[in-house]
Amino acid sequence: KRSPFATSRPAPWCAGCRHESPVARRCRGGPAGLHSQSGRPGSGCRCKQGNRLPSAVARRAVTGGGTGIGIAIAKALVEQGMNVSVVGRRLEVLQSLANTNPEHIFAAQADVSNQAQVQQAFAEAKARFGNVEILINNAGQAISAPFLKTDMALWQQMLNVNLTGSMLTMQAALPDMQQAAWGRIINIASTAGQVGYAYVAAY
Repeated sequence: KRSPFATSRPAPWCAGCRHESPVARRCRGGPAGLHSQSGRPGSGCRCKQGNRLPSAVARRAVTGGGTGIGIAIAKALVEQGMNVSVVGRRLEVLQSLANTNPEHIFAAQADVSNQAQVQQAFAEAKARFGNVEILINNAGQAISAPFLKTDMALWQQMLNVNLTGSMLTMQAALPDMQQAAWGRIINIASTAGQVGYAYVAAY
């Protein structure tokens, strides 16, 4: 039987550089389209990005990096030889993590719902390690309350942290990614954001 993944259409990346982009989708690969070992497009390739990969020591930013999943993500990335900036509200907690490996972990304080603080934190991260190439939005908050007792303050707080916060951090990281023509953004969510659970309707 034909595989549901089989297709006669060209792959959505250049056969040489595997660069994923609307431009690369128009590159048909083949001998004339392959990129050379130097990473430059071949004569028939219309993908102008070349063999673009993250830098040898990729720079990550992890929001909500001071506890739980955020710490686990930061440590796992550092174990792979990456530089990581952890962003969160409690500087003392973040700094405690950074002190375990100051060469590869940097702590930047910010409430992700505050645009000025987010911009400042990302500026500090850039000054320490360079442009952020991969952003992991892990910051989140879930305040428990029955739906009929969910007031506007609680509702707005959930929107500010869980929704607006991701938008603000993406706005802070995206310009450098666009300039470099490479970047990744990972937004982490809970199943509570997909299925209605009791007492976390706002989340």
